[in-house]
Amino acid sequence: MLRRSTISAFAATPMVLAGHGPTNTRYGSKWHTNYPTAIQESDRDMYHSYFPYLFDHGDKMSLYPKIPSNPREWQPEQLQTFYDAVREDKYDAFLRLRDKFPELYEDTRTWDNPPAFGEFNQFYSVRHGLIGVKAFTTTDFDEFGNEMNLTALWVPDNQVIGHKSRGNPGTDAMIIGAMNVPAEMHPPHIAAMYKAKQVPVKHVCCEFKITPDAYVPAGTKLDVRHFRAG
Repeated sequence: MLRRSTISAFAATPMVLAGHGPTNTRYGSKWHTNYPTAIQESDRDMYHSYFPYLFDHGDKMSLYPKIPSNPREWQPEQLQTFYDAVREDKYDAFLRLRDKFPELYEDTRTWDNPPAFGEFNQFYSVRHGLIGVKAFTTTDFDEFGNEMNLTALWVPDNQVIGHKSRGNPGTDAMIIGAMNVPAEMHPPHIAAMYKAKQVPVKHVCCEFKITPDAYVPAGTKLDVRHFRAG
């Protein structure tokens, strides 16, 4: 009788394996698959970029891709767009908003004269991150009285350890270390690796995918100035 009641009680408690979103953090699913990864410049197009996406025609920037003058260079199923009313209207609305609220769209002025490929661009380049520890949370109020939740992060002794690249697109990465510790905390071969890089022994390391134009020299010390306020 006890065994039958135990089974019925177990059956009355269903196992909920599906969450209310793309992942269910209660069961340790692959949460990192729902965050965008560093996209390669060769794969970046108008559907994987900030609006508006402007195509480089050499002498000017256009909303439409450049059509080769030689028909033999056309690709099968290639879209040859010369005018798109929806795209034109969206771009006109964007220009009007930029003129009406210049302080909100100040950064987009660099789109008028974009840097050449290979130079750092804050819109298309992917930089490395920092390693931090959550310290505490608090609240603050802006000038309009709106409450904001703030999280304070402690970023201890972040420093560039080295670079990684296999020569193929998408393999560029940087190794960042954090928190100086005594050499005795790690096995000898780990401490020797830090000594060969001429940096202090770190507690943890992390690899960050970047674009080829965002390399930082090895040994550079990193702090909160790595980010821009706002």
